[in-house]
Amino acid sequence: MRNNFEIYMSNFKMNKFTKGLIAVGVSAVVLLAGFGMSTTKINPGHAGIVYNVSGGLEDITLSQGWHIVAPWKSVREYPISTETVWLTKGATEGSPNDDSYNTSTMEGKPVNVDAYFTYHVNVEKLPAIFNRFKGADIESIQSGYLKQQVKTASQSVTSSYSVLDLYGNKRSEIQNKIHDILIKELTPFGLEVETFSFGEIRPDIDTMKAIQAKVDAQQKLQQMEIELSQSTVTANKARVDAQGVADAAVIKAKGEAEANNLLQASLTDTLVKYQSVLKWNGAYPQVVGGNQMIQLPITDGSGK
Repeated sequence: MRNNFEIYMSNFKMNKFTKGLIAVGVSAVVLLAGFGMSTTKINPGHAGIVYNVSGGLEDITLSQGWHIVAPWKSVREYPISTETVWLTKGATEGSPNDDSYNTSTMEGKPVNVDAYFTYHVNVEKLPAIFNRFKGADIESIQSGYLKQQVKTASQSVTSSYSVLDLYGNKRSEIQNKIHDILIKELTPFGLEVETFSFGEIRPDIDTMKAIQAKVDAQQKLQQMEIELSQSTVTANKARVDAQGVADAAVIKAKGEAEANNLLQASLTDTLVKYQSVLKWNGAYPQVVGGNQMIQLPITDGSGK
């Protein structure tokens, strides 16, 4: 039989082994948890900046993929590919998703417009963006700061144009000027606007009637110009045709006159006799008298 000492030592060894396993398990869990807390993924088309709670913003940029980051650091991710922002009217009047905005014209009339623009974030200026917007995410920047900048730029430009200019043929010119302002104002902060365009433009009812009346008048004028052009073409064609007939008649008359002159100049006794012979059918002329037919001799024209 085993004595008490052997039993004690056996139990002691088992307890020590069990405690070791538990310690290893706990350590593994802690390590795994720590590893999970210190890794972050940057999505494709994005870049990240690191903020250290004890030292502030770090001067590094994280590219797409997995990165190991200490648990006491946080990462803010920003898109660096081209983003498109739509500022359009909601599906229903007064919809909370209504991002359209009003802009004034030189007449002082507000015009409701849809717009969209594309931009990208300059990766080299991500720390400046983080500091300027106090760590806000890109969605908050778009819906707040960027939208306000678009409205301000639009107002500064459209106020120098009429409603008809905005609605009509100067629309591209207005869009280009707004785009230039956005580039000037936003590029220094790392927000680089690539394009800007208006979508639907909604003037008030009276202005729409005036615009429609102008369009109708322009269409009528264009139709009259087309009809006048067609009439001119028709008249010119008729004049050309008549001139052609007259010219042909003159040419024909001149030709006939010249032919007659040539004919008269060429008529001689010999030619007349020759023509008579060409036209004789070989029969002698006859005179019927009584019951006899008298045959007349043909002379040579000299009476012999």
